[in-house]
Amino acid sequence: MISDKLAAQRNILAAERTLLAYIRTALGFEAMGISLLHFLKESLFFQILGWVLLPLGVLSVAIGVWRYRQTRRLIPDMFRKEQKKGRRKKSSS
Repeated sequence: MISDKLAAQRNILAAERTLLAYIRTALGFEAMGISLLHFLKESLFFQILGWVLLPLGVLSVAIGVWRYRQTRRLIPDMFRKEQKKGRRKKSSS
């Protein structure tokens, strides 16, 4: 039972690290897009690239938050299912 709780906590921490990685990626997209738009105004290619990177940053955060929420929803369900399985094994013994 303690190992199940620790496994659930490890999964939660892994989900949080993954969310932070999505946020870090989004910040990189946003920073690069703003930099291209601000410093390379003369080049049409870099202007287009800058405008493409901005929504990619927003999309990256949205996907990261969605996946984090999905994972957080699944972890307690998995933990409850494991507890029920353990109770059945003990009662059938």
